[in-house]
Amino acid sequence: MDANCMSANSDVEYRCPGERHPIDRAIHLGRLAVFYPDCRICPHRDDTGVLSPLQVKQLAEVGPRYQDRALHSAEGIAGVFYNQLTPRAARRFATAVGVVLREGAAPNAEAPAIMLAGDGRPLTAELVAAASEGLRTAGCQVRDVGAVTSGCLARAISHFHADAGLYVGNLPGQPHTASLRVWGRAACPWSAPGRLAAVQAIVERGIDRPVRSYGSLQRSAFDDLYLAELQPTFHALRPLSIVVDTSSAPLIKNLEELLHHSACRILRPREPESFSQVGSRPDGKNRKETPSFQEHRLERVCQAVCSERAHFGIWIDGDGEALHLVDERGKVVDPERSLVMVARNMLSALPGSAIVVASETSPQVVDELIAFGAQVSSAGSTGEAIVEAMAARGAILAGGPGGRLFLGGDPLAADALRVLSLLLPLLSQTDRPLSVVVHQG
Repeated sequence: MDANCMSANSDVEYRCPGERHPIDRAIHLGRLAVFYPDCRICPHRDDTGVLSPLQVKQLAEVGPRYQDRALHSAEGIAGVFYNQLTPRAARRFATAVGVVLREGAAPNAEAPAIMLAGDGRPLTAELVAAASEGLRTAGCQVRDVGAVTSGCLARAISHFHADAGLYVGNLPGQPHTASLRVWGRAACPWSAPGRLAAVQAIVERGIDRPVRSYGSLQRSAFDDLYLAELQPTFHALRPLSIVVDTSSAPLIKNLEELLHHSACRILRPREPESFSQVGSRPDGKNRKETPSFQEHRLERVCQAVCSERAHFGIWIDGDGEALHLVDERGKVVDPERSLVMVARNMLSALPGSAIVVASETSPQVVDELIAFGAQVSSAGSTGEAIVEAMAARGAILAGGPGGRLFLGGDPLAADALRVLSLLLPLLSQTDRPLSVVVHQG
């Protein structure tokens, strides 16, 4: 039956989202008429009764904007594919990115050049196409580099001197989720607060057709050049067995290619035999609540390391950035200990260098870094804040408790493959296990 024909005597129960008690249909229609905020997510918002055609049209426009806004985070947009993150939302977000770039360009400048990439999963293919359409609607020149990691995209932005890059990946890491994130010039991430806030504002207020001319699209592969730059560090490795768990297919493909001529073995974990919701966590601490997705995956890695007698294990997020280590005993390494281990190794070659730590990093870790001779400074926890602080101080490394390690160079980026290009040679210099190397003085 048509929602507009529903009568006041209908058996349908009206209840505003978040409220405990039902309301009658008259109150429901009254709230719709004055654009009551929760009406935007009401399951009965299509029951518009005697509202005017103009009010119905305005309600239809407000609802999608609210849904788009709910997807936003400090690093981009993310959600369950189709249930939350739809191709339409991806198109709107990408168009807003293009608008921000055009508004910030010099008068009479060429159309912004944007690198576009995805994580290669079938479910993100439609989002990549929608993002490409949105960027081109804003008049941007799009170069699609295919299925790569976000670290590879960042290197492509720097290599081609692009104005920006947009990555359709899986930052949450879960099977049915997807995310869109943006990098600006020199592959600096856009975050909120920061450049991403302007994109969020445009999505919120709505987007008109920004330009008359449609942008161009070209496709070119870049991962071969990216891997060629990393390859020299993946030689002369001792035969390590490594359990790797990630939803990033490009990362696994790249890692297998980099290790092809070595004696190292990559092992993929099976589902754990058990995963209790109460008890001890993989890092030995007490678990009092339902485990997170990341804890679940780490437990998979812990069990696989023990059953396979591997040298160590890794869980890497869906974009190929954050890296969490598991030692040979099946114990999760605190990400801050990984930061200290990498910093100690880098400082031995570059003493007195600057290192940036996220604001939530523990004082003990800061003291350790200073004791190793680092010039330590703090920054916010977003990607944009960290990279800008690194650039300002000429830092060789940045990190914190979240597992993302930003390495200096071209570009300044969080890239798990680049981190592994430091860790594997470090672990190959000695036959000591990871649990010892992490804590050595």
